[in-house]
Amino acid sequence: RELTLPYISVADRANSRTRDVPVTAHPLHCAVLCFSHASYGVAVVPRAVWALAQEHEREIWRGVWMEEDRIEEHRRAFRSYACLPLDLGHVLEVGAGPWTQTRAILHTRPDLHVESLTVFDPAADFYMNHVPTCAYRGGKLRRLNGGVFPFPLRVMAYQGEQLGGQQFDSVVSINVLEHVENAFELLNRLHAVLRPGGILVFHDRFFEHSFDAAHQLGYAFMLHPIRLRRAVLDWLVADMDVLFNNCDADHDGRDGEQSYYIIARKRHALAAGAGPSDAESETPR
Repeated sequence: RELTLPYISVADRANSRTRDVPVTAHPLHCAVLCFSHASYGVAVVPRAVWALAQEHEREIWRGVWMEEDRIEEHRRAFRSYACLPLDLGHVLEVGAGPWTQTRAILHTRPDLHVESLTVFDPAADFYMNHVPTCAYRGGKLRRLNGGVFPFPLRVMAYQGEQLGGQQFDSVVSINVLEHVENAFELLNRLHAVLRPGGILVFHDRFFEHSFDAAHQLGYAFMLHPIRLRRAVLDWLVADMDVLFNNCDADHDGRDGEQSYYIIARKRHALAAGAGPSDAESETPR
């Protein structure tokens, strides 16, 4: 039996206009409840659930004329990225959305050097075709204050779980995990593609409350089915030198969430068997 849930008002995220998107759920959505675990929350969801969340995400951003997504909130929480080294080298941003967070970092810290940027997002092609302000349309990353950055840009429309092969000097992952199909796999990939000595700029939400049906089938579920506990995020940086830690940051106040802001330097490769998955893959070409 289909369950009709409240409408989502897009005005909260696209201030240029108000558009209500109907949210519906059917028995498939209840499948995610079977994936909730007392120790780590909801870290893996069925592919059909992930695909549905991606569909709703695309509809929220379709045609909007925004230029950024919460960059001021992240700037405050990261304390203006003051601890980042001057040379970020070859940068990977995973789950970049239509505008990336890398250009916001470089807008805040114009003294930083980037050798190249790789954008990795399963909806990248959609954003370039259907979001007029997408920051990486045209083969270069646009600056927030006009013009483009001179470094080479590569855009790859794949899931973060498909990362592999090439390593990067810096990895940016801001507000990504809640959008993925398999958080364990993505965390392993993020660790693997960051070279030893490389810099991780990471933010996500974590949830310490219990996961009930009402919460999972509400607004959050339709867009963000992954619901991790803090222990999972702590595992990611367990063998890194943490340069910045702000896990009591302000956030946009959705039900039961807390924010996890970390900048860390990778010390060495992940020990065999230390992570939830040992899968190998090559970066899609």
